[in-house]
Amino acid sequence: MENHSNLIRRNDKVWVKTYEKLGIQYDIDMPAANTSLIDIFEQNFTKHAGKTAFVCMDAKLSYEDLDRYSKQIAAYLQSLGLKKGDKVGVMMPIFCSYRLPYWVCCVLA
Repeated sequence: MENHSNLIRRNDKVWVKTYEKLGIQYDIDMPAANTSLIDIFEQNFTKHAGKTAFVCMDAKLSYEDLDRYSKQIAAYLQSLGLKKGDKVGVMMPIFCSYRLPYWVCCVLA
């Protein structure tokens, strides 16, 4: 017998009607339990490479750009001696551009 308490039912979510109206998918496929956040990001960078990842003020950054820039910055920090386990501080306003240094830290981990 199925455990109904673990099922996400369509009618339990008040936002589903809005999602349907806008054509947004509300059911998601969860990755395998051993999938890391890095794996998920890298799969999406490849899948959506040419699409816009985000817009900050008037500048657009594609998923491919985000992937490339984060790896370049991570490689630069490693060339300065930063290694796994070291602490990294990012001092900047929490703004849309904050995503790049966040991802750099994920790549370094």
